[in-house]
Amino acid sequence: MVKLRQLKAITLAILVSFPFHLSADEGTDDPDFDYLPPEEVGMFEGMANFARSFFRSPSHAGSFTTAKRRLYNDLDDTETFYCGCPVDLAQRTFERAACDYVPVNDNDRAKRTEAEHILPAYWIAHFHPGPTCWEKDEDTCGSARECCLENDERFKKAHNDLVNLTPAIGELNNVRSNLTYALVPGEPRLFGSCDFETDSALRVTEPREDVRGDIARVYFYMRETYELQYPDDLSALLDEWNISDPVSSVEIDRNERVRDVQGTANDFVSQ
Repeated sequence: MVKLRQLKAITLAILVSFPFHLSADEGTDDPDFDYLPPEEVGMFEGMANFARSFFRSPSHAGSFTTAKRRLYNDLDDTETFYCGCPVDLAQRTFERAACDYVPVNDNDRAKRTEAEHILPAYWIAHFHPGPTCWEKDEDTCGSARECCLENDERFKKAHNDLVNLTPAIGELNNVRSNLTYALVPGEPRLFGSCDFETDSALRVTEPREDVRGDIARVYFYMRETYELQYPDDLSALLDEWNISDPVSSVEIDRNERVRDVQGTANDFVSQ
């Protein structure tokens, strides 16, 4: 009798050996670095992709392109992170009217979803003690982020970690940039009903209340997993948010989907 492992290998080899045209996107030169265009996948290629996904053992993404594909194709998120807008991840779009989102600049980024780092890449590098990899070098590796990805395996793994990635409206991803989280005085609603405040002078962003605990637990995970050190005021705020917004069933379910795809997940959620 053929063993299950052998059967899987034979089936996968058959499915991926046909000469199907691979039309899926192989990456993006988009300057914001977090957008992956929708992929045009035919029926046979879809079957091959499904087979690869089904037979693949959970593993950490080796590239940001792979991490983004897994975010869009495997995690089944149903809404944008900051505004709670219903999403169509396959098309990288969201339902603006359903969440009363009103853009400040009605450009392409205000109409699409992007992969948002809850803990920005900049802070993955700068919250780590010791020499930073965040050094731009156009002659060898390119931008500071590209240089970190090429030269620092710890940063690369943290950067591509699905625990820290979530779909967000592109405009908010751009506005948030590498701002830290904090409370913004008043309620300056710039994006319609979306409870997302930002203060460029203070260099901070305030998220809606029902994701603050989610943010705190992602930050706890990143701190423990990648040996980061946070300022005392940020640590105190995260402790408050962890208490005020407890773990929800939605958060637990999503964390288990991350575990199924990546092999690891956030123990601060599953505890």
